[in-house]
This record gives sequence, C-alpha cells and structure tokens, in this order.
Amino acid sequence: MDQEIIDYILKAQKHGLADMEIKQNLLNAGWDADAVEQNFIFARAEETHTGAGSEFSAPAGYRDAQTPNFSQRPAAFQNTQTTISISEKHFQKNSPGAPVYKNKIFWAVLCLLAVLGASAFGYYTYFYASPQAVLNKFFAAQRPQVYQSDYAFSYSYADASSTKPITVTFSGTAYQNTQNASTSESSNVFTLGLASPAASGSINLQYLILNNVLYFDVGNISQFKSLGADWIKLDLGQLQNYLNSRSTTTGQSLQNLLANQQLKAKLENLAANSKIIAPENFLAKETIKGVPAYHLKITMDSKVLGQTIAQAIDLIQSDPGFTGQKLTQDQENAVGAFFAKFVLKQGDLWIGQKDSQLYQMHLSLSAPSVQDLSGSDFANSVPALDQSLEKKRDATRLSDSRQLEQALQLYYNDHGGYPAGKMGVPQGLIPGYILSWPAAPTPLDGTCTDYFNGYWYKNKGTAFTKNGITLYPSFTLTFCLGRDTGGYAAGIGMVTPQGMAGNVACPATPELCVNSNPAAPADLQAQINKLQFNSTLTFDDTFYNFGKVQTLQAPANPVDLMQMLEGYFSSIGGAPKATSVQ
Repeated sequence: MDQEIIDYILKAQKHGLADMEIKQNLLNAGWDADAVEQNFIFARAEETHTGAGSEFSAPAGYRDAQTPNFSQRPAAFQNTQTTISISEKHFQKNSPGAPVYKNKIFWAVLCLLAVLGASAFGYYTYFYASPQAVLNKFFAAQRPQVYQSDYAFSYSYADASSTKPITVTFSGTAYQNTQNASTSESSNVFTLGLASPAASGSINLQYLILNNVLYFDVGNISQFKSLGADWIKLDLGQLQNYLNSRSTTTGQSLQNLLANQQLKAKLENLAANSKIIAPENFLAKETIKGVPAYHLKITMDSKVLGQTIAQAIDLIQSDPGFTGQKLTQDQENAVGAFFAKFVLKQGDLWIGQKDSQLYQMHLSLSAPSVQDLSGSDFANSVPALDQSLEKKRDATRLSDSRQLEQALQLYYNDHGGYPAGKMGVPQGLIPGYILSWPAAPTPLDGTCTDYFNGYWYKNKGTAFTKNGITLYPSFTLTFCLGRDTGGYAAGIGMVTPQGMAGNVACPATPELCVNSNPAAPADLQAQINKLQFNSTLTFDDTFYNFGKVQTLQAPANPVDLMQMLEGYFSSIGGAPKATSVQ
C-alpha cells in the first residue's frame, strides 16, 4: 500500500476525474499497473472507513519536472517520456485543445469500435461463414429453375463367385428449365455402362422433353431398327389420360397425393428439419467453373434417415387423399430400419460463397447387393415391393389369357371350330397361332390354388370333323387372379367364346378352388437383418449455367409411340368386356 498514491486517488476523485483518467495519469507518470490497481482497492477501503482530507498535495514522485521511476513499470507500460509531472491541471476536464489520446470520448469510441469489430468478426466466423451456417443458407436458398449439370452415378458390387466387382454406370449431361411448369423443358445425353467378369459394354442415348412430349433417341438400339426412324415420341399428357381411364384405386390415390400441395409442404418441412446431414468441417475455399465456393465435408445420420422415411410414410398414409393399402406400424419401422443401414462413406459439397447454391457434390454410400434385394424371401417380405410384384404377376396372368383368347379366336376363324384339348393344352394351336403355351407366374396370390393358377383349356360340346380335323363348338379356359386387375375381380377367371369373366363360380370341387391357407409373407425385420450392405453407390454432380436458357428443338419425323401402344392394347382386347359365363 502506498499512502501517497491513495491520497492522490481520493483527491482526484473529489475533483471529478473518472477512475480511468486517474489510472491513465498514474500510468503516464510511470507507476506500475499492478500497484495502481492495488492502491485503488485500498483507496476505496480508506474512503469507506475514514474518508479523505479536503486538501490535496501531490504525492512524492509526482512533483513537477520529477522523472518517474521506470524501474517500477513493466515493459508493457514503458514510454519515451522522462519529464511527466502530475499537477492540478490533471484534475481538470480535458479542454478541446487537449491531445486526442487524453480525451475520454476518444477512448470510449475506440473501445466501442474494438468491441463491435471483434463481434462482427466473431459473427462472420461462427455464424455467417461457419460450416453449419453455410449449410443452413443452402437449405434456405431458392433453387434455380434453369441449370445444367454433369453427373455420374455408379453401383458396384462383388458377386460371390468372382473377385472382380460388377459395376453399373449412368453418366451424362443434363439441362433443366422449369420456369413454366406447363411447358417445362429438359434434355439429357447419357451413357449406360456395364462391367462384369463375363462381359462389359456401354451405349449412348439421349432424350428431350418439350411441351410435355418425350422424344427418345433409339438410333443406337438394335431392337428399334425396324421402326425406320431414330427417334420416337410419347405425349405424356395423352399417356396420363389413358392410364387414368384404366387406373386402379391405388393409382388414383397416388395421383391425388402427387397433386396435394399441402402434403408436399409437410414432406418438405420434414426433410428440411430432419438434420439427416451435418457439416463436419471446411476443407477449403475453392473455385468451381469460375465460381468461388466453400468445400464442406458432411456426415449423414443413418438412424435419422430411417426415422425420417418412416415419418414420411406415416404422413402419406394419414393424408385423407390416401386410399391404398396402409402399412402397419411394425412395417413402417422395418422400412425405416432398412434405410438406417445405409452408411455415408464419403460426402463432399461445394456451395457458392455468394448465392449459397450447390455447385458440386460427391457422395459414396454403402448399399445392399442385388442378390440380397432380388431374393424371393426379401421381396415377399417388403409390403410395397410384394404388392408391386403381385400386381405384376396378375397383370401377366390377364395378358396371357387375352393372348390365348385371341389365338383361339384366330383358330376358329380358320377352321370353323375350336381345337381338342389334351392335359389342359389345345392341340394344333402351337406354333401357328401362338409360339408356346405360357406358364402362369408363381408364387400363388390371393386365394388362388395350384390347380387353377395355371392356364387350363377344355373343349366343350359335341365333337365334329372338318377337313380331317376334330373340332368342338365351344371351350373354357381358366386362370386365377390374386386381386382385382384390369376390371376383373379377384378369383378364378374364365375365357369362353362369349368373352372373359372374373370371379366365376367354382368349376370344380371346392377344395380345388379355394386356398384357405395362403402363404404368409416372410418377416420383414428378419429379412432386413440378413441384408449385407457390401455394395457401393457413388454419385457425382456438377451444376452450372444457372439461369442460362437453351433453345431445344424437336427431332424431325419421330415415330408416335402412343399410337403404337393404343394399337397394341386394342389387339389384345383393350377395355374389358362386360360379359358373364352362363
């Protein structure tokens, strides 16, 4: 404690000087900073208990023209002045002519600027330009409606019988213009490639979409050489109308959901807030096609991915517009568990520093093998996939039956009667009217039995001979549908000369007609646990030419695929006939 310093502090305070000015005066006079701070504490204590005298006398060491004791000051406080003195003038307010560094306002403004500068730097570093902030700004940014991209997708897996992986690649350059939803335009020039131990090869293809019409280049596809043109076209609006007129309840439900903007907003909000991916760190500031970008390393929370997909399924199924078959809670959880097994091996994003748009990405994920996914147990255990496969089998059964009906009708036109049947197969129909007798798809669906799952032909009526051929006036052809398909009810179907009908009365003994114990699907969760995620999905994409509109032109003289499809559907029966079996 230095009583002289304490007295000086107390007197200076009575003259109205602020503590900061008093400390600065003492420091300028050469006193040690620690000593100044300690004596301020003692001065406060003395003022509280004893008060201060009314007269002021400068302490020793502060007389005019006295040289400060520099040995008491740390190096940080050293200065070049050696004749600093403290007198009454130091207790007065600084005059306008006083040096600016002695002005309280100057120091206050300087401190404020320092604080604001540090805060701004901290905000920029930790909030504006941090990896998470860059990612947040990317998610919040509006996506460009016109852009071009170079992409490369590959799927690689190792076959159990070979050490060399099998790799499927899909790469090319795409252009997208969605400024006007009703007249959106796009083009894609791409290459499909396959490399395997047995063979390898690639094919170059391209397509255009103009005014809702798809143009596809088939010049490199040998199967389309007979068309006599390099391009085919398909009016997507006409196709949609055609499908709408023949769609099932599930198909109509899907269309309603796709048009539901409220549901779309809910799903987008779910994805935006799910935090599936997170930035790991900045790698660098780089330039992508001349644009400055942040290079971010990202991670993916596989568990959150699975949970988000399960929540999305629940949102879709809870929507009033959904009328399809719903998954149970266990099935929802199992589907989520499937996606939770995907692991992001490597993830990189390049996001524009100024516009927060995605300019480049690289993703590499673990994935299940083709063998696992195509296994019958797994396929039959996935509700959506199982339903899709069942629909496909029923569609095949119905298509086969229509082709057999057409072949039998052609036979009748040529011979004036229907052929004799042997072991369920019409004699003389193959190969002149149909190349081979089709085998019905398996496994069984719905209540179909082995007996009626196959196509079974029986001649009917009294036989007669014409041109040396035994003929019959009528016939029956049975098949079985697992679910309602193409306007025909599930159950045993029958074709006769009068047409086709579904869900007919049992034409045999009951035990042959009804499957009372249909096979239960395999446990989905158990099948997911068996999947080996030993394959790799890789996706690279570079985006550029934002807002740069291209001029696309329709190819000359394309073949109209819609007319070909309508002709094909008409040839196999088209719309179902409203007839019944007598």
